[in-house]
Amino acid sequence: MKNKVKNGKFIVDQGIIAGCAGGGFENICAAADILKGRYIGADEFTLSVYPASMPIYMELIRNGCAATILETGAVMKTAFCGPCFGAGDTPANNAFSIRHSTRNFPNREGSKLQNGQIASVALMDARSIAATAANKGVLTPATDFDGDFGKYKYHFDSNIYKNRVFDSHGVADESVEIQFG
Repeated sequence: MKNKVKNGKFIVDQGIIAGCAGGGFENICAAADILKGRYIGADEFTLSVYPASMPIYMELIRNGCAATILETGAVMKTAFCGPCFGAGDTPANNAFSIRHSTRNFPNREGSKLQNGQIASVALMDARSIAATAANKGVLTPATDFDGDFGKYKYHFDSNIYKNRVFDSHGVADESVEIQFG
């Protein structure tokens, strides 16, 4: 960890805002407010944002927060159950990742301690991850943000599920052969 301190500042390699907890609508909107007009840099630090659901993702597109985040150089990814246990955005060997997700599992992210490989992970709030990203990976608390947070209203749109998920209850067609996976 000593190599993460440069000029008295702790340098983070990766930020992740994800999952049922971190990827909530309010968290991502607040992160967008902190990141607005910023550039996260094109070096080692990366930021990925995983909305908790597709309806949340759609609302972030509609209200402009997704565009605000993408303009910084961050990446928005699809909603899926996985970032908490390390699926997606595996940090490099000797990397330090800050994450707002529901859990922190031991030895996650593909660290192979028996082979001398380690990746360090710390749980952190979405706003502080955004502040760190706005500061190009220098660990920064959200309390350093001196701007204003917007008042975003969430509207759940069920069409994204109605148009993709087939509800077969009560509509079985006996003439169709079942296909097994």
